Amino acid sequence: MAIIIDPSWNFKDALQAIYNRYAGYGVMSTGLRTAEIQKWGNVVGKSRAITGLSEFIRESGSKKNAANRLGMSTSTLKKIEVYFNNLPEIQGIPEEKKYDVALSFAGEDREYVEKVANLLKKQNISVFYDTFETSELWGKNLVDHLTEIYQEGSNFVVMFISESYKNKMWTNVERKAAFSKSITINRDYILPARFDDTEIPGLLPTVGYINLNDTDPDQLVSLIIEKLTKFGYFPKK
Repeated sequence: MAIIIDPSWNFKDALQAIYNRYAGYGVMSTGLRTAEIQKWGNVVGKSRAITGLSEFIRESGSKKNAANRLGMSTSTLKKIEVYFNNLPEIQGIPEEKKYDVALSFAGEDREYVEKVANLLKKQNISVFYDTFETSELWGKNLVDHLTEIYQEGSNFVVMFISESYKNKMWTNVERKAAFSKSITINRDYILPARFDDTEIPGLLPTVGYINLNDTDPDQLVSLIIEKLTKFGYFPKK
């Protein structure tokens, strides 16, 4: 299983975790470790990634020495350096929301979604799933409350798309709120996951999605964690 990168790690912290994870993998570990180093860069952003690598090279005395310490060729180290230089900046600490993830789904698809919700909860990820919120939802104006959650109360919305999803009243409330938010922020927000090819109003066909017919709940949760980690929302401090 891939490493979950902690956004607070510096370059040396990341290296230690990566080398501990892939010790004993032999030649194959070079590619795996390189991918994890790049993933650390994705999490911390351009400035921190470049600074961390530059300090490591300076301490090593040269790029050749640094590459030797990393157990890779100088050309591979240069590729990592180029990768870091092409990263976007990450501006500050991500805004805290009540929920890391809100799940939007039709009742007909609950069996799959409930497995995802329980797995996320076990990973200490704050998830909005209606069954977890029975007392909280009791007596609420649900249109207003759900609009707030799917528009302002979550870091991401996982949208479980199916024919049933398209035709439900409450999923339409959630969908409209999520789309309203997605056009105001400059990053991924709605994460489509498809049971079928149903067209959803407002969702462009060019948006990347996960095919749930060949993705089990454990795999989907791993992908959600990877997305949260990339944007600095996980793991928890």
